[in-house]
Amino acid sequence: MKKYIFFVFILFSVYGVFAQEQVWTLDKIQNKWTKGVKRVHEGFYELNANKRNYTVALVYSTDHFEVVYVSGNLESWSPGMSKGRVFESDNKFVTTWNYGNLNHPSTTKHDVKFIDNKFIVSLDDGQYDTFVKIGDDDVKTKKSSATIIQMVANADGVYQIPAMVNTTIKTMINMETGLAETQVSPEFALSMLKGKQITDADWLKGSPFNFNDGGTPKSNRYLIHSIKIGTLELKNIEVTVIPNLQAPLVIGQNALLKSGLIQFDFNNKQLKIVSSGNGIE
Repeated sequence: MKKYIFFVFILFSVYGVFAQEQVWTLDKIQNKWTKGVKRVHEGFYELNANKRNYTVALVYSTDHFEVVYVSGNLESWSPGMSKGRVFESDNKFVTTWNYGNLNHPSTTKHDVKFIDNKFIVSLDDGQYDTFVKIGDDDVKTKKSSATIIQMVANADGVYQIPAMVNTTIKTMINMETGLAETQVSPEFALSMLKGKQITDADWLKGSPFNFNDGGTPKSNRYLIHSIKIGTLELKNIEVTVIPNLQAPLVIGQNALLKSGLIQFDFNNKQLKIVSSGNGIE
């Protein structure tokens, strides 16, 4: 296994609208502005309205401004994701905006105005979302120290970390850097079912699944309410039951990316997670 540090991201494409040409980390954004030409409207903007508080960066890319989610309290969004795009057309600005998330988009178009260091999105109901421009130093103060978790290698050389599932089940989690969705074995799912850790409401839409004990066919997907790794708690993680999986639990990017940016340090056998609620690195 190569020993180097790398970031793990999922690059999404939603009908081509939010396909990311690159991953916009905080350093990459600021390096672009430092080494290149920073356009008038490029910068960091903050929204604070109707219990929504989050920061975006407007970064010019080819023929539009990419609206990059930086930090905040939007549960479905992680740092570096594209929240929308702003285009200039007929001497006015128009945005394609996503109110859902990249897995379940809710896209719409709005007019945009730039007035007095503000980025104003006109909504359909006559209301406005006003993003106020903030300085680079203000963004840096939102960053928090990362969560560092020590990994161990099993006999097969697979890296694992200890975890607590639904506050009661102690287990070892396999780390798969390229796995999109968290997976569990039939044995692990069955033990949760017998322990009443899975309720009828937790089963998600999926293919029917027969357990080895002859139980009633169930969906092959369900919801784990909590996976605690060290001091970090991941909530409401969708998992898929895989018949031939040996490991009890293999965590995927759908869980890890909820927490923020992910960095694997195989030299020191460490997993570093930068919280999505406090900034990107």
